[in-house]
Amino acid sequence: MIHLYAQLPDEVNDAFLRRSYTICGFMIFPVSQGSLNQNRGTHPRIQDRWDLTLEAIRRFYEGGTSPLATTMDRFAGFFALFGSFDGYVKHFHLGDFVDESGAVRFLLPFDNFE
Repeated sequence: MIHLYAQLPDEVNDAFLRRSYTICGFMIFPVSQGSLNQNRGTHPRIQDRWDLTLEAIRRFYEGGTSPLATTMDRFAGFFALFGSFDGYVKHFHLGDFVDESGAVRFLLPFDNFE
């Protein structure tokens, strides 16, 4: 891919990097076959959307269900490290993605995973 990168002007490469390097692209999840990151990226009701992934995580902490519930159950030990959804949000500095009541701020309309 380096040959493609070299063919583009610096401003095009810089614009791409600014758009693609986001906090959500660097989130830490446990690694294994069928990981949370793999499943959130391929599940048709999540489609790699960070806001929907965060809602699934919020629901996990509240004992609710989501399209990622089975996957998240496998990694319950990881999520237990943070104690609560608020603890998870604070640990990973995700406060911009939740409102003052702790509800997820959806980036696009949310249809309750329908």
